[in-house]
Amino acid sequence: MGSLAERIQKDILSAMKAGEKHRVETLRGLSSDLKYRKIAEGRELEDVDVQSTLQQAAKKRRESIEVYKTGGREDLANREEIELAIILSYLPADLSDADLDRLVAEALEGSGPRDPARLGQVMKLVMPKVSGRAPGERVRARVLEYLKSGA
Repeated sequence: MGSLAERIQKDILSAMKAGEKHRVETLRGLSSDLKYRKIAEGRELEDVDVQSTLQQAAKKRRESIEVYKTGGREDLANREEIELAIILSYLPADLSDADLDRLVAEALEGSGPRDPARLGQVMKLVMPKVSGRAPGERVRARVLEYLKSGA
C-alpha cells in the first residue's frame, strides 16, 4: 500500500489511543474499502488508487447527507458530515472556481467548435487535469456552461 494508506493505518492507532471512537470507526471503514480494492485489483495500491477510493467514499457520504436531510434525519446527516470531514482531510483541497475555469478554458482552446454535444470529448481532456480535486458533477456543469455560452 502507498503512503496515504499507511497514514490512515497510523491514524487509526492514534485515534484509538486518543479514544476518538467515531474517527476510529470511519478510518476502519476506509481501511476495509482499501483492502477490498486491493483484492479486486490484485496488486498493491498506489496513492492514486487510495485517493480514488476515498473520493468514492466521500461521494457516498454526500449522497447520504442529502437523503437524510430530505428525510428529516438531521442526526444521521450530522454523523455523515463528520465522516465526510474525516475523509476529506486525506484528499487534496478542491479546486477553486477560478482554477477550474482556467482548466476548462485551456481544454477548450483550439479544440473545435463550442457545441454542447462535445461534452464528452471535453470532459476527457479536463478530468485528467482535475485529478480528483473537484467532483465530476461540478466539472461537468462548468464545461457545459462554457460550451453553451461559447465563452
